[in-house]
Amino acid sequence: MSSSTINPSDVAGSTSKITNKVGNKKKIIIAVVIIIIVFIIYAYFSATKTENKAKKMLQEDILEANNPRVIPDCEVNKPLNGIDFSCCFWIYLDKFYDNHLSWRHIFHKGTPLDSYEKVIDYGYWEVLIADYPEQCPGLWLDPNLNTIRFSFTTEITKDYKDTKHPHASTTFPSLKFLEKNALIRSVEYCDLPNVPVEEMVHLAFIINNDIIDIYMNGKQIKTCNFKGIPKFNKEAFYFNFQKTYNGFIKDFRYYPDRIKPDLIYNLSQKQPASK
Repeated sequence: MSSSTINPSDVAGSTSKITNKVGNKKKIIIAVVIIIIVFIIYAYFSATKTENKAKKMLQEDILEANNPRVIPDCEVNKPLNGIDFSCCFWIYLDKFYDNHLSWRHIFHKGTPLDSYEKVIDYGYWEVLIADYPEQCPGLWLDPNLNTIRFSFTTEITKDYKDTKHPHASTTFPSLKFLEKNALIRSVEYCDLPNVPVEEMVHLAFIINNDIIDIYMNGKQIKTCNFKGIPKFNKEAFYFNFQKTYNGFIKDFRYYPDRIKPDLIYNLSQKQPASK
């Protein structure tokens, strides 16, 4: 009869292998748990960021032309980088010739209107902007055409250097004491012609530094380049002050940054009821 002897070293080796396997499983479990925790934290902060961004948006369900509306500046978040912002909305132009021969006020953010009875009655653009020099943005319906004007008070910020004396051979010094060129402020605009009448139209625009991109019904149809940079102001939003157009705006949205064209397209596919 033979007898088998257990080698202590074999037992130790087996135990070590089992211990290693258990240890590896624990490491894998810990790694998986860490990954899950990191993912949860990432998802939470992403959701919070999206929610905070959404809270910065200003939204109005309906703005009727026969009902002037004022939104104070405290409810409007400044552009995140100080310059870029976006707006989009549905607009219905009805009875196109109401108040024709005057620039018809749709909305503007800027020069204050002291009362709801204030009448904006201008046939000449130059006279209008002399009285309303702060517009960022401003929207006006042409006195005679179905053209909407997008207007912005801009500031030319380029710092021109003092030039040296034109005669290089002279010893006359360059005029270092001259002040640098003053900033130039003006109201620049971009016109959108042939806006459909008596139908819902989705309009949007994006300000990107000194460029405006205009969209109609989800498609980019015009781009304008300004001489200066649009200057966002600290005044209220004014909507539909007489003399204004006949119609209404629905789902007005202001964003304090540049929105994606995909968002504009998606919003343009959700046409609200005309009334």
